[in-house]
Amino acid sequence: MKINPWVIALDTTHEYNIANEDAPHIEKIEGVYLFDRNTVTHCGSTQPSYSLRYLYTIITVVEGLSGRRRGDLEEKYAYEPCNDTYAPTNLIDRIIEEGDPSLVGQYDIDEGPYVGCSNEDRLYAIGEDYICNRPL
Repeated sequence: MKINPWVIALDTTHEYNIANEDAPHIEKIEGVYLFDRNTVTHCGSTQPSYSLRYLYTIITVVEGLSGRRRGDLEEKYAYEPCNDTYAPTNLIDRIIEEGDPSLVGQYDIDEGPYVGCSNEDRLYAIGEDYICNRPL
């Protein structure tokens, strides 16, 4: 089966222990993930889920924050180790259907260096491309 790779940013702010002095300056923290929309798993339940591969973290700070303070917050929170995860297909599909282009993106696998690669190699290469060329 052909893969259908997507990248999505999910609000993960609640997963962080944000220091009291930092909290007023952070609007949200999002994890950016890659997944194949044609492949689901059931993770021990009857509800299907997508397997999400963690790519990187985006921190949105309040307007007017100095570049130095922004950098300090990114260094403190954006580079913490994160894990791959699972998310229910109905949640991810709803986010995609809402169509917020800042949160989702579909990757074209019929062009460029991905033609002729295995599905696993394509997903890996796409993930590496997003990490290096952060479009979201």
